[in-house]
Amino acid sequence: MKWTIGRALASAVIGVIGLSGPAAAQEMWLGPTHGGSVALEVSHVHFSEPDLGATQSSTSAVYFLTARIPVWTRTALVLELPAANGSFSYSGDFGYESMSDFAIGNPYVGVEGGQRGGNWFGEFGVRLPIMSESKPASALVGLSNDLDRVEAFMPDVAAVSAFLNGRSGGDTGFRVRLRVGPLVDIPTKSDMGHAELYGVYAFQVGAASKGVEIFAGLTGRMIVTEDVDNRLMDQFVASLHLNLGRVEPGVDIRVPLDNGRQDVVGSVFGLSLRMAF
Repeated sequence: MKWTIGRALASAVIGVIGLSGPAAAQEMWLGPTHGGSVALEVSHVHFSEPDLGATQSSTSAVYFLTARIPVWTRTALVLELPAANGSFSYSGDFGYESMSDFAIGNPYVGVEGGQRGGNWFGEFGVRLPIMSESKPASALVGLSNDLDRVEAFMPDVAAVSAFLNGRSGGDTGFRVRLRVGPLVDIPTKSDMGHAELYGVYAFQVGAASKGVEIFAGLTGRMIVTEDVDNRLMDQFVASLHLNLGRVEPGVDIRVPLDNGRQDVVGSVFGLSLRMAF
């Protein structure tokens, strides 16, 4: 067979994670918000099809539904539900073949809090391991979508993250945001090896004027618990959002920068819609 989901999935996992095991929290590219909100993100992965050995259907997509719910004056509950639809066609042993499936990923439950009106805030959250092992096409699409949220589509893996964020800039003008912290991936099966520790980092710059917000920057991670040649994995992200009061539509693009992921993924294009309450 020219192409199999298993081989492509293995390539994607190795490229994204850099190891045979998995690789965080909620999306930081939707722009700042201080109240309650609900957001829907839809992304399409553009694979490097000559290397992948298959053609992806236009119906393949990754979805994130996120709710930010204020619970105290300085604290918010963050809930995120990921899902993916994968559909591919390829030349097999018996001619033209196809494979498609839909999967619910590993949901994120976390809290976000900090000094009111301050420049620093923290995030703490967990990913619950409910992703099915029998959804290879959706897993491939989900794993390739976003370096920051790879574990949303890793079967049999729970993740715990704790990030410190620093930001500057008001409602208009130039803005800067930093995010650093640890991420731990915990296998739920004994034959999957030990837990892995990553150092996660992100740098974002942007500007806002007359209801338009533009952001660009780098996000990445470094594997701490394994001795490998390529410890760093990075991606470039750019986004544009329109602030229309309580409604905020946006677009973004993600491009992998590390060689492993570039062999499989060309770019990722996404649309988002956030509504404040």
